Amino acid sequence: MCYEDASPTDCSACLQAVASSGIEICPNSKNAVVYYDLCLLHYSTIRYFSLAEMSTSPFCLYNGNYASNRTSFNSSLIEVMNILRAKAPYVVDMFANASSSDKMVYGLMQCTKDLTPKECDRCLSNAIHNASGCFNGKLDLGLRSMGVSCYVRYESSPFSVYGSKNGLVVSPPTPTSSVSPGLQSPPTSSSSSGGSHSNSIIIAVASVCALLVLVGVALWFWRRKHRQMNIANNKNPLENVQSSQELISRKELQVFNLRTLRVATNNFSQENFLGEGGFGAVYKGILQSGDEIAVKKLKEGSRQGILEFEAEVKSLAALKHRNLVQLIGYCKDGNVQLLCYEYLPNGSLDEILFGRCIGNHQVLSWEERLKIAQGICCGLRYVHEESTNCIVHRDLKSANILLDKSMNAKLSDFGTAKFFKDEQTHKITMHPVWTLS
Repeated sequence: MCYEDASPTDCSACLQAVASSGIEICPNSKNAVVYYDLCLLHYSTIRYFSLAEMSTSPFCLYNGNYASNRTSFNSSLIEVMNILRAKAPYVVDMFANASSSDKMVYGLMQCTKDLTPKECDRCLSNAIHNASGCFNGKLDLGLRSMGVSCYVRYESSPFSVYGSKNGLVVSPPTPTSSVSPGLQSPPTSSSSSGGSHSNSIIIAVASVCALLVLVGVALWFWRRKHRQMNIANNKNPLENVQSSQELISRKELQVFNLRTLRVATNNFSQENFLGEGGFGAVYKGILQSGDEIAVKKLKEGSRQGILEFEAEVKSLAALKHRNLVQLIGYCKDGNVQLLCYEYLPNGSLDEILFGRCIGNHQVLSWEERLKIAQGICCGLRYVHEESTNCIVHRDLKSANILLDKSMNAKLSDFGTAKFFKDEQTHKITMHPVWTLS
């Protein structure tokens, strides 16, 4: 690792030197830390990434000059240390530099980039604590605490910084490297250190360009697929619905003509109006046989109405259960789509709980509440576990729980239901659905 106050040229030279001399300095060692003025080498047979190495005390370098006004300098030093410790662990580069407000102290803190913010802060705290032991009763005007996983430096005058600026106060870089007094800098390389830096930039730019190309290609494929889905969605969904004769033969549904249902509902008069759901209005009807039915008139020209027609016919026609509303038949005449159900005189649970009162059931007894709850659970168990295909309702609410004359609960309105095939447990939908209650 190079310190951020090392220039790219000096960093390259230092790394070459420490790599070649490390083996000579620590022959046959399984674990070693080799400190140089501008970089360090750490290798070990134990995995140490992401954890701050603090078993080895930081190596301190100081310039031997002491503060004449210890109190003032110490105040500025504490200010800088607090700024740096609050910033360095939480930026991508794990590095920060700053100066005190009175420009008396300039500082730098750095962690290895494999550390977590918590580990970086722990390492810096340890480095600062150990640095205080280097003072020998006096406060140095400049000090460098070099740990295995982090690095702390402060000076009384500006020094060169070559890393990211992180938006903090820094001094402008100078062409010469900063070397602490009394120490020799590692041998500089006259070869291709500058070229190595240029290669790093080229590789970084190429990587970014490649990433942008991949994102662009993925976006193009996504938009193409989305357009194809829109085209498919704009087709008539009823193309997939079976013809009337197929439904009759397979599901035993009755096919009504429009005139019959107009007569039964008195031309869908307001007197026969029972309520309105998310996809259409419901009317009471009386057939010539005297049988009472409920007729749902789906909204004309509504694509969602077409989809609900398909879903209702597909689901309820295949299901027979005492806690499900029975679909008797349907009518499809041009854009007019009608669904015919058994008539349930006590209306919906929503009307009893929040709306008009029906008969003597102004307040439900505990027995009735339990009976309704059990009916809802039985209906759900049937569509989830006991029917040929698992069906998820997706719009279960009190308005879709209808009650017969004996207050038996029946699930209704399967227009947004989803079918699950055998052994299928998950489905992904891009369009969440519900209706207002």
